[in-house]
Amino acid sequence: MKATDKHGYTALTKAIIGGHAEIVAMLLEKTDVNAVLGRGGLSATMWASLSGHAEIVEMLLEKGADVNAKDNNGNTALYWAMMKKNNKIVEILANKGADFAGFELEHGETPLVWAVNRGEVDLVKILLATGRFDVNAKDNNGNTALIIASMKGYVDIITMLLENGADVNAKDNNGHTAIDLAKSELDMAMRSARRTNLDNYNYIVRMLHEAKKVRYIKDEATDKAIKLVKNRKIPSLFTLASLQLSTKDRKEKNELDLPPPKSLGGKRKTKKH
Repeated sequence: MKATDKHGYTALTKAIIGGHAEIVAMLLEKTDVNAVLGRGGLSATMWASLSGHAEIVEMLLEKGADVNAKDNNGNTALYWAMMKKNNKIVEILANKGADFAGFELEHGETPLVWAVNRGEVDLVKILLATGRFDVNAKDNNGNTALIIASMKGYVDIITMLLENGADVNAKDNNGHTAIDLAKSELDMAMRSARRTNLDNYNYIVRMLHEAKKVRYIKDEATDKAIKLVKNRKIPSLFTLASLQLSTKDRKEKNELDLPPPKSLGGKRKTKKH
């Protein structure tokens, strides 16, 4: 079963590339599911991942394939699925415990930063859903995913990143924030004869400013609450969880209006306007 053709492909490799699941299942009866299949040290799972055959990937994993096996260059099936933008397979591998730190990307990019850099909205959504990424991690240039998305004008990605806790105040190696770089793009769009992307960047700048305002209000409220707790002006069983501001609070609140802890009873006081 290890015989190869003139291109270095085994029968199993060709069946996988062709997406012939039934033939793959038959050949696996006489082949180690983790065997190296010819060129580059790729395993069956790697070939299926780069070829985009999700059904075969699932079959291989069910038969005991090593989800984190590496080829001759140290790349895994997850790496190949990402490079080929086979997002369904990325999701399958992630759910089976694939190690996102098991391979290296250029310029110190994390998989999340890599996906944002290429505007891969669906992949970004999948990666964020795993909960296994520091949304504020930086590449070698100090760029976070939010900084990159803001520079490139990816509104949908910016929205997802902010919803997942992206820091609007993070700075790159040159001291620039996402807002700084979005404003720079907006200025260029305004000076352009065609005014390409003008509305897009104008919207992004406004969005980031709103996010910064909300972040400031939340931080200020938390600081006040901590001081009150330390001064014993409110019961110490208040937790930061009880200090979560509502949407209306985030927009309109100038001072902290603390709800009483549930264990002490009572209703939240509301201000009359």
